[in-house]
Amino acid sequence: MWLKVVHKSHLSISRSSVVVCVAGLFIGFFTWVLFYGHAFLFRDAAHFYYPLFNLIQDEWTAGRIPLWNTYENSGTPLLGNPTSSVFYPFKLIFFLPFTFASNYKIYILFHVLLAVTNTYVMVRTRGASVIAAGAAGISYGFSAVILFQHANVVFLCGACWIPLALLFTDQTLRERKRISLLGIGIVLALQVMSGDPQTAYLCSLLALLYLIYLKWRPRQPSTDPLPGRHFWNSLQTLVLSVILAVLLSAVQILPSLEFSQRSSRVTYHEPRNVFELSRDLMETGKLNTKGLVGSGARTPHQIYEFSTGPWRWLELLWPNINGRQFPLNARWIQSLHDETTIWTPSLYMGLFPLLLVLTTWKLRNKEAWQTWLRWILVFGLAGSLGRFGVVWLVRRALQPDFLGIEGQADSIGNEVGGLYWLMTVLLPGFVSFRYPSKLLVFTAIGISGLTAIAWDELLSQKTRSLSRILWIVFIVSAIAAGSVLIGKDTLLAHF
Repeated sequence: MWLKVVHKSHLSISRSSVVVCVAGLFIGFFTWVLFYGHAFLFRDAAHFYYPLFNLIQDEWTAGRIPLWNTYENSGTPLLGNPTSSVFYPFKLIFFLPFTFASNYKIYILFHVLLAVTNTYVMVRTRGASVIAAGAAGISYGFSAVILFQHANVVFLCGACWIPLALLFTDQTLRERKRISLLGIGIVLALQVMSGDPQTAYLCSLLALLYLIYLKWRPRQPSTDPLPGRHFWNSLQTLVLSVILAVLLSAVQILPSLEFSQRSSRVTYHEPRNVFELSRDLMETGKLNTKGLVGSGARTPHQIYEFSTGPWRWLELLWPNINGRQFPLNARWIQSLHDETTIWTPSLYMGLFPLLLVLTTWKLRNKEAWQTWLRWILVFGLAGSLGRFGVVWLVRRALQPDFLGIEGQADSIGNEVGGLYWLMTVLLPGFVSFRYPSKLLVFTAIGISGLTAIAWDELLSQKTRSLSRILWIVFIVSAIAAGSVLIGKDTLLAHF
């Protein structure tokens, strides 16, 4: 009995510590918004989402269902715009008895906390300790790639549901909990209804890949691999969960599908994927593959815009190594010709989570859950590269000095051979999405989930020493800083 009391007391202290840490970070990050009247009005938030949501709320307040926008292009469907999120349940926040500006801030802040909470629930349910789960929630919810989505709130909403999508998928496929089927369907529907159908699409794709992995992974004595019968049963379960998601979000999907047929995203001059290629082949009798291997910039909606160059991965370790974008733009990395438009100003998630993951890093593991998280991490990094595909890598290997070099009008695009290019070419409907950097949220949840696992393994001394990695980082950082200080004048003259 005494041990139980001590255990409950320890849990209570641990939970209190997590709450205090989250509250402290929340106040620290959002001080200007909470206490000084500042608002989230950077980039699309100012000229798109804020007025869009305001119009929708005005329609509800006037007693009308927000179906039509009379202020754009002589009138356009509101519900037909998937980012409008008219029927997203948590839009009820806008009915709070405050000004619209205040409710808009609450809406964003609520989803940041929801990202923290859902990540905590995900790893805690998978067996992590309270403190480890808190660390995971903090590293995800307060990571740069999540926080900066205040500028694109629908992608923040979609990202905050990813942890539960992964949790319910694991419970459905590995533990065969049928009730989790409902969880998958509801979470995918919430992502679609929130205005982020791409994240729901990718979560479904990852679930299918996880099922295939569980089917073919080597048998382990401590695990229960899927025999053929269970594989097909699980596949049917996944299909049912997707059908459920479609039914729950049909009120958003159907108008969006109809209106999207008028969008420039569905028009093309040359086939961009195998589906358009087959359609073009049947209509013209000619095989035109230029659009599949040509530059993504030819498409009207710029599929590969906001790609993340591999040099930016250093920001996971050193947050501002490539320079700060604001309040004064000092991003020296923009002098590289290959640097593209920036989706998030940094990729930083905290040094400790990254180093914890490195202490236990290996792509294959006896535990399916850990392996899946590692591959999700890699999936996000590889997918976010976008136009920096295999062709780009080969060109830069042959022409390494690409500082200031003008781009070449080649018949084969740089994106060819990359993961995002493969998905665009092979997956149905994926060509209608854009911005590869949005996939970085999957890297973030992969790192956060693995952080909790590594934390508990470190405390139980089941992993390699963290101090060794800390020393390596310290030495490399010191050498890099010293080199910059010594060669400062030369570097400034070069740039």
